[in-house]
Amino acid sequence: MDATLTRWKNDTIDFLEGAQPPGQPNKAVLVGCGAGAWVAILLALARPDLVRGFIGLSADPDFTEDLLWAQLPEEEKEAIMREGFREVKWGGREEVYPITSSLIEDGRENLVLRGGPSSLDIQCPVRLIHSLDDEEVPVSVPMHLAECLKTPNVEVIVPKLGGHKLEDVYKTPSWVDPMYGDQKFKPPELSPLEDALESSLNACFVSTKP
Repeated sequence: MDATLTRWKNDTIDFLEGAQPPGQPNKAVLVGCGAGAWVAILLALARPDLVRGFIGLSADPDFTEDLLWAQLPEEEKEAIMREGFREVKWGGREEVYPITSSLIEDGRENLVLRGGPSSLDIQCPVRLIHSLDDEEVPVSVPMHLAECLKTPNVEVIVPKLGGHKLEDVYKTPSWVDPMYGDQKFKPPELSPLEDALESSLNACFVSTKP
């Protein structure tokens, strides 16, 4: 009931500052799903000294205004602002979300997609993984976000399946290294979504090596 974008950002800053070894400041690669990607953007803007890179999964920055509020009936909007809280269903899925007036109002103070190309002064590497069949957040959102980021080191990865939860709806066959044959070497099976996440993490770390 007390959750807002500002609180999530500040909680993450507190956590990262508390995890710093004395005299050895470290930057983190953040992985945020849905609203977590919005939090990662806010954190990278506010404290670039803590962020080495970030990966957005089904990223939905500005969702409170552009996706949620824009789709709600007027009576739902009035109830949220009058009573301060409402459980609502939106986004083409069966999920029910607890929405507070404070979340809506705070979201309006933290909108990030209004400034146009290169308007977000974020210089770290960014990877955005977003399913083409996301029921809740259109793929145009991460494309717009990529345009707004100042860093040239940004990629949008668009698997066809997976939905908003990026579920592993299919698996690739296990790969066998021809040098060793299937008796000696058989790496763990990765789904395309897991492989995209692993590749994105590696890219963030490798491209920011000291």
